[in-house]
Order: sequence, then C-alpha cells, then structure tokens
Amino acid sequence: MLHGQRTVFPISLGLASSFNLDAVKTVGRVSAYEAADDGLNMTWAPMVDVSRDPRWGRASEGFGEDTYLTTMMGQAMVESMQGKSPADRYSVMTSVKHFAAYRRGRGRERVQYGRHEPAAPVQRLYAAVQSRA
Repeated sequence: MLHGQRTVFPISLGLASSFNLDAVKTVGRVSAYEAADDGLNMTWAPMVDVSRDPRWGRASEGFGEDTYLTTMMGQAMVESMQGKSPADRYSVMTSVKHFAAYRRGRGRERVQYGRHEPAAPVQRLYAAVQSRA
C-alpha cells in the first residue's frame, strides 16, 4: 500500500511537504482500516530511504531528503497503521523498507560497499535518525 488500499492518497513526498503529522496519521489509519477490511494484515510500507538524487525512480515513495522529517513521518505512519494493539482487528503490520543503504543517490546504479568505499555516509544517516537530528 503506497498510496492507500482503496482510497488514493497523496504520495509520501507530497505528504512530507505538508509537514503535517496528523495528515500522515490519518492516511495510515484509513489505509489500515481499508486493508484489514480486504483481509490484509501487513503492508510493504512505509519507505523511509533518504532521497539524495531526484532522478532516482523511487524518490517519490519516501518522505524526501531530510532525515528528521523522514523519521517523524515514518514513525507516524507505522504507529497509525499498527494501531494500539496487534490484537486489534484493524492493526496492520508494517514492513519499513529500504533504509539508507538501499540507494544513496550516486547516479543510477545500486550502492555497493567494498574496501574502496567507506560506510561513513551511511553511519552518519543512521546516527541522525537515531538522535532525531
């Protein structure tokens, strides 16, 4: 569910540009209700990769390039979709995906870490998310 199960919502990048956590929570909750009514109990969302290159084909699926905003929006989406209890009929399990190492914005190829490419850029992203910076 990228944009809702039945109801079509704005893309994540559009939601992020609103800076409105309540809107994200509403999207998550409505999507969870619709998914549960259709018999689904999990989703491959939200996508929380930090977009560094606007040419990347999946940039619109995430919440943009700001680590703090991505953290807050991703958390709001997860909490609203999962609800207050896993036993809730309308609780939908989320699969937070892609993270920072999936795509780092270097041209169009996938990122490969080897002995010639230090992991420091990825470590900085994780540290920023953990500290909510």
